[in-house]
Parts: sequence; structure tokens; C-alpha cells
Amino acid sequence: MVMKQEVRCSRRMAIFAVFDILDRLQAAHEQHILGDIKAQINFQGKISEFAFAVTENSEDQSILHISILYPAMDLSADEAWAALEYLKSIIVSHIEEVQNTEIGKSFL
Repeated sequence: MVMKQEVRCSRRMAIFAVFDILDRLQAAHEQHILGDIKAQINFQGKISEFAFAVTENSEDQSILHISILYPAMDLSADEAWAALEYLKSIIVSHIEEVQNTEIGKSFL
């Protein structure tokens, strides 16, 4: 199960956003040589393993990829999809929040 989302930011910013969110969720995570970030995340009391990757479309546009590698044994397909939606939503919101903060600083 894979979810993709275009984000209006550099690949680097999107990767930092993924790490920020994983830290907020207190998720055990590691980055692999090929660039994928793998993390064990507790969603609704069930721990599953997810992978995150970011590909660059242009200097200021990227694609966030989130997949569930090893769902918890008792995680239903609907719950797995909800977990992907939740992760996508909080990462995209975090990117927008950071961008708005940066824009606000430029006006000061």
C-alpha cells in the first residue's frame, strides 16, 4: 500500500519534515543508503513499519511517498489506509506551517 503526495517544497525540506514528524511521534527510525526512511510507528495502539521517500520534481516541488511495509497483524486494510492518510496529512501540514513561518519572518 503506497500513497503519494506532491508538495511545494524542495526535496531537502520534505525530508526534514518527515524526520520532524517522526521525532514528534517518537517513532524509531533509520535512513537507508538508497534514501528511504524506515520507521516503526504506533497508530491506534498498533505498531507497523512504514517507509518514506521523497523524489524531486523541480527545485521547489517534490513528491512524498509513504508506504506501509509491515502492517501490524491486526491492522485492517481501512486502518492501514487511515494511517497513511494521517501521516501524509501531518507531514504536509508541517511543511505548510514551516513555509508560512518563513514567509512571516521575511516580512519582519
